[in-house]
Amino acid sequence: MLENKPAEQQTPNKQESIDNFEEQFNRKEFFDFLGEEIEVVDVSPDSLKTEVPVIIAPGWGESPETLKESIRELFKSGHRVISLTHLRVGGDINDKNDGHTAELRKAGAIQTVLKNKGIKEIDAVAHSEGAINIALAALSSTNSESEQVGLFRNIVLVSPGGLVGKNSFFNLKLLTRFASETIKNVAHGLTHRPVQKQALKSLRDLIVYINKNPFRATDEAISISESDIRETLKTLHDKGVGISVIHGADDAVFPMDSMQKQLGNSKIIDGFYSVKGGHYEISKHPKVYTHLIDSALGALEKKHSNS
Repeated sequence: MLENKPAEQQTPNKQESIDNFEEQFNRKEFFDFLGEEIEVVDVSPDSLKTEVPVIIAPGWGESPETLKESIRELFKSGHRVISLTHLRVGGDINDKNDGHTAELRKAGAIQTVLKNKGIKEIDAVAHSEGAINIALAALSSTNSESEQVGLFRNIVLVSPGGLVGKNSFFNLKLLTRFASETIKNVAHGLTHRPVQKQALKSLRDLIVYINKNPFRATDEAISISESDIRETLKTLHDKGVGISVIHGADDAVFPMDSMQKQLGNSKIIDGFYSVKGGHYEISKHPKVYTHLIDSALGALEKKHSNS
């Protein structure tokens, strides 16, 4: 007698999952922001680990395409993941704050995406410059008169900007470090086949990003160098937002010793993960880094639930 076996299609196989991700990733959405369109990626697996989605804030010169493999790994881990490509033209804002127009524009774009998607609660992963604009977006989503957390629940900052003290862009220190790290990343990619494709992709995306609007790229670089988000993170943490930092010991863009000096024994973060590698590890080794990101989000969610 033949046994009745469950139909194979009831459990999606590996190839079906891959195809599902590719289909969703390539199905871009567009939302109006100050007269221009923001391009958005939104992928969601069949089985969710948590109902709270994750937004990935790309770093300077990056897009969802740059971080595609990291998005894929979080998708495979059971996370709904949203990310966006920031405007290269238009999107002018009236900056009444401290002159960081570039970061406020990106923060506004993030808020616009979440509002249009109808998101009520979100976790965030931010790489490099993304840490600055995600912190501003999270701060704007909180009620200044309330002690309670707003839209953002937990934030994981990967190789974050804004935590090594202010630099003067015109003394070229940050620019030199960034150029040095970029060259090192490409050189490593050319001699190490496993990361060659991703290293060249990152370089290509950076060149395209700058060429689309060199003046805006310069303005953004200045804003990054002059940003200090410690007080912003403190305010968010005091309101109940979970915050962890993942940083490479060999990061030349934002040196580890400078970051540790700025953070000191402060209580503005819940976790600090020191790892091997430089500034671009999240795209060079997405499986390793996203596993750590997933663990960090899980630890923050557990702490959030307990409190």
